[in-house]
Amino acid sequence: MTQQDFPNTQRDLFNTQQDSTTEQDFPNKEDGSPLTQQDLQNKQYTRPSPHSRIKWKGVLVGLSFLFISLILSVMIAFGENLPTSPSDIPIEFLTYFSMIITALTIFAGSISAYLSGSKKFLEGALNGGMVGVILGFILGLAGGAVVFLSGILIFGSISMIGGIIGIFPRKLFK
Repeated sequence: MTQQDFPNTQRDLFNTQQDSTTEQDFPNKEDGSPLTQQDLQNKQYTRPSPHSRIKWKGVLVGLSFLFISLILSVMIAFGENLPTSPSDIPIEFLTYFSMIITALTIFAGSISAYLSGSKKFLEGALNGGMVGVILGFILGLAGGAVVFLSGILIFGSISMIGGIIGIFPRKLFK
């Protein structure tokens, strides 16, 4: 059975299904313009690597904000009476401090994504997520393998959410 055996409507439907690939099915270039089939055939377009999308200045600013704000929050909470053993820390304080760390990590991820100039959610998630990954790495060096893996996963995902949130001002005020 060939295409000529089909009635015209079925042949037209068959042809439109084959040619349904349009420019909008492909990802965008760096300047935001859509890729064409000619770009893909010429192989002039290469996807940027995740490493090239990370702006380290924004990550550094987000990390420095996070560390300074964490140190200040501990100094405000304890003052000059820093506990010397874990039993001296009240359990209520650990609960409040974990909420403070979560909020500051989200805010540091959004600062990192906003200051890096990201306009896409993926770039914001990468830039914001690097703040949490580095924080988890530092905590893992002090706490061991389980803290290392869980810290990278937990803080990386929390700051990634902050990175996505940090993109919204750029999207709104385009």
